[in-house]
Amino acid sequence: MYLAENFKIMSDSQKEKLLNEIKSWNQVDQVTLLIKSMDNLSLGMIKFLFSATSDLLDSLKKSDQINILEEQANNIRYFQLLNEQPVEKKLKTIMSYLPLVDHRNPLKEQLGNCYFNLIIGILETCKKQNCYLIDCRYVVQLAFHHPLFNESQKTLFKKWSNHLEENILNSNNQCLQSR
Repeated sequence: MYLAENFKIMSDSQKEKLLNEIKSWNQVDQVTLLIKSMDNLSLGMIKFLFSATSDLLDSLKKSDQINILEEQANNIRYFQLLNEQPVEKKLKTIMSYLPLVDHRNPLKEQLGNCYFNLIIGILETCKKQNCYLIDCRYVVQLAFHHPLFNESQKTLFKKWSNHLEENILNSNNQCLQSR
């Protein structure tokens, strides 16, 4: 990883600039960076990235709402009700809730299938409408790295990721922008 290779030769001011840049990213990008980077990074770099996202973690821990969100994220019935919502609401919910899902949940397989089916439905709808493609890419990246999903589901997410990248590059539709 480029970031890991060059981290050792960065000055403190460059590290601070990078830290500020990472802090300005949205939560999905921050989590995706952490998840993707874990295998390739030294302990020092992991600590650095953790410090970049620690403000996010601190604000979540202090919030009473986080417990409610975690309960909803791990509740199959909640996601069955979500199927009736517009695609934009489904996307925002998945983007917010997927990182909160406990992959050790006793209903992991059912919960994983529920999320999987919801995500695939969102992807198919967005592909057909050529809308929210960037948000779909974020969801697929999160899902691909989440331990909730099995290998066959992750393989399908990888295919969707490649397909979305092609559509984003080939599309000049304003609707593909993240909301």
